[in-house]
Amino acid sequence: MTFSQIYLDSVSTNAVLTLSPAFILLLLIAGLCYSRFRCHLNAVPGPLINSISSLPRIWSIWKGSSHLDDLELHRKYGKIVRVSPTTVSVCDLALFDAIYGISSQFYKAGFYEPCRFYDEEGLIPDPLVLGDKTMHTRMKRNAANAYSLQGLFQIEPLVNDVLRDLLDHLDQVYVAQKKTCDLGECMLYFAMDAIFTITFGTNLDFVRKGDTKGLCKQVRDGLPYIACIGQIPWAHRFLLGNSFVAKFFSGPSDSLAGEIMATIIDQRAAAEKRISEDEDPSAPCTFLMRLLRNQSKNPASLTDREINTHAFGNILAGGDTTSTAVRAILYYLIRNPKVMNQLVVELREAGLDKQGPVVSYREASKLPYLSAVIREAMRLHPSVGMILPRGVPLTGATLVDEKGKKHFMSAGVEIGFNPWIMQRDPDIFPDPEAFKPERWIDADADNLARMNRAWIAFGAGRHSCSGQHISMLEMTMLIPSMILRYNMKWADDAADISVENYFFTMQKGLKVKLEARV
Repeated sequence: MTFSQIYLDSVSTNAVLTLSPAFILLLLIAGLCYSRFRCHLNAVPGPLINSISSLPRIWSIWKGSSHLDDLELHRKYGKIVRVSPTTVSVCDLALFDAIYGISSQFYKAGFYEPCRFYDEEGLIPDPLVLGDKTMHTRMKRNAANAYSLQGLFQIEPLVNDVLRDLLDHLDQVYVAQKKTCDLGECMLYFAMDAIFTITFGTNLDFVRKGDTKGLCKQVRDGLPYIACIGQIPWAHRFLLGNSFVAKFFSGPSDSLAGEIMATIIDQRAAAEKRISEDEDPSAPCTFLMRLLRNQSKNPASLTDREINTHAFGNILAGGDTTSTAVRAILYYLIRNPKVMNQLVVELREAGLDKQGPVVSYREASKLPYLSAVIREAMRLHPSVGMILPRGVPLTGATLVDEKGKKHFMSAGVEIGFNPWIMQRDPDIFPDPEAFKPERWIDADADNLARMNRAWIAFGAGRHSCSGQHISMLEMTMLIPSMILRYNMKWADDAADISVENYFFTMQKGLKVKLEARV
């Protein structure tokens, strides 16, 4: 090799080494600019850093405080906020139908990918995560009567039994022995007992055992992963969505789905045996029994796999969501003695204190102040505290806000309402942080309609929670039964509740002293 060749190679190498940092910096700037201007979102207000990177959003969610962080962003930037490069949070009722309406072309977004479970036939068709609208409609329709208001009256005796066990337990352990009660934990045990009993007719006795280990604990442990990876759903296939990786870590994986399905199959076999033995048709009808009877009348309308899936959805989400709502109601009542006293007066004037230990749903559901208390507590503390995201269709979408301004967004954007934020809109709920049940009674017809439309504690549109009537049954029986039976006071040395939001806004705390109400 000649000297000139060596010299030229040396110059070339030095040039590459000199240019590499500049080239890398150029690529970085290009990537950040792409994030900033992608999907036509550069005009949507929000923090600059959130528009160029998903990391601030993921960090907010990982801390469990995204509901509070997002609320502050809306207070600063308005009703439409860009919270990540491809995610937009909305708090504008004018856009509600365009995103969630029956004729909307928006679809269940990639956020739900980490909680999509699979069996040997493919995706388990849980309505919570289904993007296929045809399949979603079928799943909602073939179990409609099991979730209906009319169906509640047949499951009320099942809830009655669980509630009696709860009251007996509270009497024996906390009233008689004057112990401090972690009422939040007791409400979780009640909700888990209730959903198992409603679904299968089997009481797993969470109340007395005080044990939520196993399937339900796995679900809660997996929520931080689901919430964070939901912001970058493409990463799931390389993490817990990969069977090789998943076996080394605990979290939401197909093994969890398999455990739940195994429980459901066992319970189905027992229910089918009871049907074959000509069980008394007037006996309390469980959720599973009703689906099996639907199938016997019209086999084409409901497959075995679909029955399993409906039960799967109940167990996966029914306990945590209801217990969160119940905790919120009791918390606000204990912290607001005047409201508590007014509710007791309404219950006694209706004669519910003379019914026995468990209040009838038929009677309690007629009481306006009780309904207002439940609604107001769930307004301030909905069980879901993150965006209910929908994907913008492939053709893009132009949204017109309440001021008449047009916003075009292209495919790839995830957009939606967050119940925690929507239900604190001061234009709809004046003094939004105050607990005022009377707002639901005193409002005129127009304002009440707007409030009801903005109240999305059970979700929104066609994807609203199928089990909402079951949850309302439990709450409408539990709250008056508890209020009439006990004086509840915050324990002297107890801290306030804390909230961790990983899609579900579950609380810790609620330490109280229980005394028999005179």
